[in-house]
Amino acid sequence: MKVEGCEASYMIMNPNTNITIKHNKALFTGGGIFAESRCVQIQPLCFYQINSTNQNLTEIVKNNEVNISIFLTNNSANYAGSQLFGGTVDNCHIPGVDEDIFYDLFYVPSKDTDSSSISLDPLNVCFCKAGKPFYDGNNTMYKDLYVGQEFNISIVTVGQYNGTVPGEVEYVCDAENVKIDNKPQQLPKKCTDVSLSVHSPKSGEVNIIVKVKNQHANYQLNSNALLIRVHLKDKPLGFTVSDKNCSYTCVDKPSLVGEGFKCLLNDSQAFINRPSPKWLGYYNESRDLYKRCPINYCYGYDVNITTNHTVFSQDEQCANNRAGVLCGHCRTGFSLTLGSTALIIQF
Repeated sequence: MKVEGCEASYMIMNPNTNITIKHNKALFTGGGIFAESRCVQIQPLCFYQINSTNQNLTEIVKNNEVNISIFLTNNSANYAGSQLFGGTVDNCHIPGVDEDIFYDLFYVPSKDTDSSSISLDPLNVCFCKAGKPFYDGNNTMYKDLYVGQEFNISIVTVGQYNGTVPGEVEYVCDAENVKIDNKPQQLPKKCTDVSLSVHSPKSGEVNIIVKVKNQHANYQLNSNALLIRVHLKDKPLGFTVSDKNCSYTCVDKPSLVGEGFKCLLNDSQAFINRPSPKWLGYYNESRDLYKRCPINYCYGYDVNITTNHTVFSQDEQCANNRAGVLCGHCRTGFSLTLGSTALIIQF
């Protein structure tokens, strides 16, 4: 069944109307009912209307005195809305009705109910948890990241009644000279992991808004975007800010990259990977120290050296309880053994 909304056509139901819509299949959307909404209004008319002049329809419907039921079962659609797709169903107007009565009139058995059985044009973007849309009234996520560091979010686009539906989303930043490394993209009707990164010439606070792109004008006043509040951490010692894409990296330090050092970022820490048998020390913003480490003074394998904006943990590359420049010192509590490079605990 197709219903074209906004002065085109409506499903007008008389009292004592009982309809079963079943065993229909749609190639795209709206297996049982496809209702198209074309008007642009703050509160458009519902695609379903009740043929009654009673000014207190809400109570009559809630008490089932109107005796109207639309039963949707065993319908299917390849994309979304197996039982019903489209139309404005929970923020629309029926004369004499002052609250939502959709589920008092339309029935879908549990065997036909899933996250996309009743849906419509994309209205909101929703966070996901364990592969399912997650609704807790909180549309905000907080991230603590380095500039240029990738992070993942799991999202899905939903229509009214939070039915999942394919939709295109876009990412908007509220700060100048900041770029979000992700273009608008089409999401399927299921939860999808999306990778993002924030590129900025400096640290600080950045807000990313995730919203439906090219949203139908009927729904814009009632939509909710997701908000990702990002704290961009200060540049770790040893890293530099890339002039090319405003990210923390070693690429703009040819001396380090040419010697095999790599800058690494994960969710909470920054590292510089030191290839064996070199030793790496931090001197200042423009100068790093690296030399071949004496035998048995440094680990004989690659090591990730932890770093942040105040501390460069250069002793993490030192072997045999050594520390300091080129690991020529002893760790606290250890002393040198005569005739050996090994260190022993002081007593």
